[in-house]
Amino acid sequence: MTEIAKNIALKNGNEPEFVQAVLDESTEVLLEFPFLLVLTKNGSICVNAGIDRSNVEGSNVLLLPKDPDKSAGKIKDELFKLTGKKVSVMITDTNGRAFRIGQTGAAVGIAGIKAMRDWRGTCDLFGRVLEVKNEGVADELACFANLLMGEGDGGTPVVIIRGLEMYDESGVISDLFRPENEDVIRKALRSLSA
Repeated sequence: MTEIAKNIALKNGNEPEFVQAVLDESTEVLLEFPFLLVLTKNGSICVNAGIDRSNVEGSNVLLLPKDPDKSAGKIKDELFKLTGKKVSVMITDTNGRAFRIGQTGAAVGIAGIKAMRDWRGTCDLFGRVLEVKNEGVADELACFANLLMGEGDGGTPVVIIRGLEMYDESGVISDLFRPENEDVIRKALRSLSA
């Protein structure tokens, strides 16, 4: 247990052991209080490094996969071996959102689907060519799946969505991560701790 973990735990009311687990899964702490907001080793920014204590027995915690895209890919490949069907697989988690109250589903890892749909060059209803329009389809699907899986004691671990024609081997979850040089919120948080 590090002194850093003990100090952060005093600030935000978590157990030092839990804070240490979050620090072990992180590369940077962006905010210590009122909650622990970190940059995870896979490049995602989230509260508590996505570590979960709900629906886990005793004092255990549930970590996100070390390489969520790779984990989704393994599931996708195994499903193909079992069924002969090409399917897309997403690993999801519940996340909060900046400037909004309430948590929603978010894609953590993907395989067989792109994270974004780029609408640039297509036309709107009135024939105007769209110049900037990236739709975060992986997160949209994760939200929908989360609604069906439920929270708390919902207990539905898998959702199957049929009818989408979006299979694509080139998708990676990092496409959803805002580039650091464009991330004004990250810059602001860093300036507060400087």
